[in-house]
Amino acid sequence: MSAFTYPARFTTGSDGRIRVEFVDLPHVATDGKDDHEAMEEAVDALGSDLSIRLSRREEIPAGQAD
Repeated sequence: MSAFTYPARFTTGSDGRIRVEFVDLPHVATDGKDDHEAMEEAVDALGSDLSIRLSRREEIPAGQAD
């Protein structure tokens, strides 16, 4: 089984929330009230996106091989 890395960019919005965007998945984004919540939400958003793609038999972006 292969493992892939999907880098994420964390930025602070004007409202103080932490926004998370995935470099290789530009349509996947989320946020959280702090770093901890943003990380949890990022893991959930990434997992959900990949799971939906798999169930629809869509292409999975390569990401960065580990």
